[in-house]
Amino acid sequence: MPRPRHVIAVFAAVMALASAACGGSSGDHAGDDHATLESVNEPVDGAEEVTITAADIDYRPERLELKAGEPTNVTVVNEGESLHDFTLKEADVHMNVDPGDEATTSVVVDSAGQFKAICSVPGHADAGMVVQVSVTQ
Repeated sequence: MPRPRHVIAVFAAVMALASAACGGSSGDHAGDDHATLESVNEPVDGAEEVTITAADIDYRPERLELKAGEPTNVTVVNEGESLHDFTLKEADVHMNVDPGDEATTSVVVDSAGQFKAICSVPGHADAGMVVQVSVTQ
């Protein structure tokens, strides 16, 4: 029979590993409940349409071109087996997409530049779920 301090040591080690696995993402929402955090805009009639496919663990296409100040409707189709999101901080967008589902948001970035849209589910951006966003005037 294990001694009580061995049980405590094993429990502490398991908790430390679980804690490390749930944190440490490059996303803004690391450790948050992604099912409840969203900042989604209604699609804009007549705006350019773009579809991004999320899979385990990448986005296709890996590049997105936008015009500064102009709305683009972005549809994300989740072909993966886990929750993914589309987070573009410069447009104040965070949209969750359940496995097998799709969602659409309008995106407007006001200034030109190079940005990154990520899947902020812990560990996903670090594993490569990043879209390079080029915004031109």
